[in-house]
Amino acid sequence: LRKVLVLGDMKELGDWEKQAHIQLGRELANSGFDRLFYLGEAQGWLAEGLKKRDLSRFYPAQSLKELKSILDPELALGGIFLVKASHIVGLGKVAEWIRERSNAL
Repeated sequence: LRKVLVLGDMKELGDWEKQAHIQLGRELANSGFDRLFYLGEAQGWLAEGLKKRDLSRFYPAQSLKELKSILDPELALGGIFLVKASHIVGLGKVAEWIRERSNAL
């Protein structure tokens, strides 16, 4: 079963924001995800942490509209979609969009 991560910035971290995103990338580099979509300003830090992994599975986006555009083909392929970010990033709208488009729970 495919594992698709849809992540965004963790905004509540203050001075720890950079290090936390780098560390998240390191942790994800050792996980078994198939695709990672990311929305937010911290995507460079996340990519820095991911550098040990093939970045061809990392899809950064600059806006919700772009994120939906690059994520749309993934929905047809199915799998498990995990959506997580600070509320202010707006990924709640993306989670609802995924539910509507894929008849997911």
